[in-house]
Amino acid sequence: MGASLNRKHYFIRSVLEGITRTKGRRPTRVAAPILPDILLRMVDSLPATAKGVRDRAVILLGFGGALRRSEIVALDLADLEFRDNGVQVLNGRSKTDQHGERQEVAIYGSPNPAIDAVAALQAWLTVRGDAPGRLYVQADGGGNIRLDRGELAGQPVVRIVKLAAARAGYDSEKSAGHSLRAGLATSAANRDAQLHDIMRQTRHKNACVARRYIRDAEMWKRNVSQLVFLDDPEKTPE
Repeated sequence: MGASLNRKHYFIRSVLEGITRTKGRRPTRVAAPILPDILLRMVDSLPATAKGVRDRAVILLGFGGALRRSEIVALDLADLEFRDNGVQVLNGRSKTDQHGERQEVAIYGSPNPAIDAVAALQAWLTVRGDAPGRLYVQADGGGNIRLDRGELAGQPVVRIVKLAAARAGYDSEKSAGHSLRAGLATSAANRDAQLHDIMRQTRHKNACVARRYIRDAEMWKRNVSQLVFLDDPEKTPE
């Protein structure tokens, strides 16, 4: 009892590989990406309340920075540095930063005020105030922001995303906290961004993992079925 299982042992590895060949490997599930048209409807659906201002900043910062929900809730006010062209965010410890080295990510402002993460952050700070501590805090039952109620947790971030998605007419069952992160990566791939540039924003260290986020966009690019089906079938070959 309590003995560890060494999956790298030759015999154990051989058995596991045999099971994989026989049963197949389950595809890794990735949250459905929230793309810009859905993002726009989501933030437009938020109420004009203090909680709505907070949720807009959560959604737009999470999207623009390709942030995990754990990274969103771990941000402090001091982690933001506003620049002329956007905001620089200093992330705390994350799943790929186990030693707490911290990573910086730059988020550009947008000429479209509806999806401008910088404007959304500044509006939220007007509501929140300049007290040091966590960037995002809880609201009370009436939707009022209360610093004394403590920081926002990861699960409420999921609810913020799902509720906004549902109000925007998007299937909330398809959305998750990771949908913002997946949405930024997929949107960038749709605009022909290079994988290494996407990984710099998402802070992925493994290209295979990063490709899971953009495989849908890549699947439709330079697809040979397009060459066949979109060609004129009545055209006489030369």
